[in-house]
Amino acid sequence: KYDSADFMSIDPHFGTLEEMQSLVKEAHSRAMKIIVDVAFNHTGETFWAFRDCKEKGENSAWWNWYDWKKWPLPEPLPSDFKPKDYYQCWWGIKDMPDLNYDLSRPHPDENAVTDIEQAEPNATLIAHLMEVVRWWLHEVNIDGFRLDVPDEVPYWFWELFRKEVKAIKPDAWLVGEIWNDASFWISPRYFDSVMNYAYFKAPAHDLFLHKNISIAEFINRVSEGLESYPPSAVKAMMNLIGSHDTWRVRELCRNDLRRLKQLLLFQFTFIGTPHIYYGDEIGMRGKGDPDNRRPFDWDWETDEEAVDLRDYYRELICLRGSYPALIDGGISFTQAEENILHYTRESASHKAEVIFNLDESDEHLVFSEAKPLFTSSGDIIINSGRIMLPPLTAIVLAD
Repeated sequence: KYDSADFMSIDPHFGTLEEMQSLVKEAHSRAMKIIVDVAFNHTGETFWAFRDCKEKGENSAWWNWYDWKKWPLPEPLPSDFKPKDYYQCWWGIKDMPDLNYDLSRPHPDENAVTDIEQAEPNATLIAHLMEVVRWWLHEVNIDGFRLDVPDEVPYWFWELFRKEVKAIKPDAWLVGEIWNDASFWISPRYFDSVMNYAYFKAPAHDLFLHKNISIAEFINRVSEGLESYPPSAVKAMMNLIGSHDTWRVRELCRNDLRRLKQLLLFQFTFIGTPHIYYGDEIGMRGKGDPDNRRPFDWDWETDEEAVDLRDYYRELICLRGSYPALIDGGISFTQAEENILHYTRESASHKAEVIFNLDESDEHLVFSEAKPLFTSSGDIIINSGRIMLPPLTAIVLAD
C-alpha cells in the first residue's frame, strides 16, 4: 500500500508472494498484463529502515534515507504531535516519511534537479530501489509500474529507474501520475505515458457532465494534448474518467445515464488507452476520498441499472477491439456545430465516424451514408442516410 513496510514483499492483507506470482502467471496465460502501483516518494512509518532510525537515531545505517530535523521522537506520541517538526513527510502525514534522494538538498528542492551531475545521489537508497525494481520484474514477473506522485521525486532518479526497468523488460510500461501538462515527462528519459487528467478527463467531464464549455473549446483542449505528446505516447495515454483520487463518475452524471453513456462512448472511440476504475462499470457511487474507494458491490447483478451499464461497457470494449481505426487511427474533427460533436477516426484500411447530439432537449438530424456500428441508445432512427439523434445520444458509423 502507500505506507509500505517493505518494498520487496506482498502486503499480507492482499495475499502471499506465491499467490501474487500465481496471479501474474494466470494473467499472462490470458494475454493480460499486470502493472503495479508504487509510491517511491515515501515509505510507511513501519518501513524497516524508518523503524531502525527511530530506534537508533544517527547510529542507524539508514539515517540519511530520510530528512530528519529532530530526534528522538516523543514516546508515546502526543495527540498534538507535529511530524514535520521531526522529519519530512508527505503532506505532513506522519505515516508517510519522505525518502531523501539528494544529500546536497533538502526536500522538496531536490525534485527539480534533472542532471544527476548536479546532485549528490543517496547511493545506498538508490541501490536498494534498483534492487526493488529487479525483484518485481524478475521474482514477481510484473509488466510495468504506475508511479505515484513522481513529480515529488528528482527527475534524475526516474532516468535511472527507466534504464533499469527497460534493461530487464524492454516492453514494460511506465505510467506516471501527472495531473497537468506532461510534455517534459513523456520521453525516452522518463515515462511511456501518464494518467491523462489534463487533456482527457478534465475536458471530457467539462463537456459531457458539467456542460460548462463549448464544443469548440473542448476540441481545442483535447487537441492540445494530441499535439503536445509524440504520436506513440498519445496512443498509450491512460485515458481515465475516474480514479481513486476523484469523485465517482456515476456520482457526477446527475442521475442521467445518457450523459454517462455519451462520455463512455467518447472514451472508447478517442485516441489513447481507456482506463476503467474498478466499480465504474457497475455504476458504483462515491464522492471524495475515501468515499470513492468503497468495497466492490458483489450484489451488482440484482441492480438492473448496474447490469445495463456493465453490458454497455462490454459492448464498447468489443467495438473498440474489433475496429482497428478506433485503436490505431488518426483523428479529425468536423467543423463544430451547435450541440453536435463530430469526428472521424481513420487508419490505412478503416474509417469510422462518431457523432454526438449534446442537446438536452432537441433531437438533431445528421446525414451519413456510412453503416452504423454502434448506438448509445435504441431510440436513434436511421433511414437511407438520414440519422435522427434524440437528445444526449450518439452513434458510430463506418464506411
